[in-house]
Amino acid sequence: MLIQLAEFFDVSVDYLLARSTYYFPDEIYSEEEKRLIDNYRDLNDDGKKLVDSMIKTLLTPSGRSEQNNKIS
Repeated sequence: MLIQLAEFFDVSVDYLLARSTYYFPDEIYSEEEKRLIDNYRDLNDDGKKLVDSMIKTLLTPSGRSEQNNKIS
C-alpha cells in the first residue's frame, strides 16, 4: 500500500513515513546520485563551498588555462 501511495504521489516511501524531508523520484536520480545529494546536504557551508569549488575544477578542461596563457 505504501509503495502504491508513493508511486501515485511520485515521492519516496521514506518521504511518506516522514523519515525524509525531501523526496527523490526514482526515474530522475540513480542511487549514486541520491547518495551524493544526501551527503552534500549533510555538509556545513564550508564543506559545500569546497565541494562546489572541486566540481568547478573537475569540469574545467585541463588545457584551457594553458591556452589562455599562450594567447597573451
